[in-house]
Amino acid sequence: KKLIRAFLSYYAYKYLLNDRLVEQDIFEIMRREISYEENEVCLLAIMKWYSTLEQMTDAQVTFVDMHLNRFEQRDMILPFFRDFKGSMRIPQNLYDKYYVEYRTDPKKRVKIRYAFEAAHGESNYITEEMNNVCYGIFVKEFVLFSNESLQYYIIEEEDGEEVITESMQVRLSPEQTDGEDTKYYQLNEII
Repeated sequence: KKLIRAFLSYYAYKYLLNDRLVEQDIFEIMRREISYEENEVCLLAIMKWYSTLEQMTDAQVTFVDMHLNRFEQRDMILPFFRDFKGSMRIPQNLYDKYYVEYRTDPKKRVKIRYAFEAAHGESNYITEEMNNVCYGIFVKEFVLFSNESLQYYIIEEEDGEEVITESMQVRLSPEQTDGEDTKYYQLNEII
C-alpha cells in the first residue's frame, strides 16, 4: 500500500509541477485511491487533469465542485482552477483575478517585483514575497482592469543571493474581461 501511494504521489507531483505526461489510467487509479485515503498531491493532479477535459461528467463536476470549495476555504487557489469556467460555476473571486504562477524548489524564497503601467509613463516597482501555495507552486494574484498592463520580474533567493529568473509583461485582454457579472466585470464594461 505504501509503494502504491508513493508511486501515485510521484506521478501526481511530476504532472502537477513539471507537466509530465501521465496515462489516463493512472488518473483513474489516483481517483479510486483517494476515495480510500486522503492524498492532496494526487487530488490536485486529478483536478488539474479534469481542467484540461473538454467536457466533464456529472460525477467529475460534483467531485471538482466539492474540492474546489475546500481549497478556496483554505486560500489554496491555483491558476488552473480558472480553467473550469466553461464546465461549471467557479467561485466568483476567481473571475476577477489574474494569477502569476511560478514553480521551483519549495525551500527557496521567491519574490515578485512588479509595477502597473502608469498613464504618464512612470512606474513604481513594488517587491513582495510570493506565497508558496503548495509543493513549490508560488502564486501571486492581481486585479487587472481592462487594458491595464502589469510588468513583473520573478526573483529567486537562495543563500542570500538573488537571481532574476523570469520577466513578463501582461495586459488584460477584452476576452478575459468577459464573464460573470461581478463588480470588476461591471467596472471593465464601463472602462
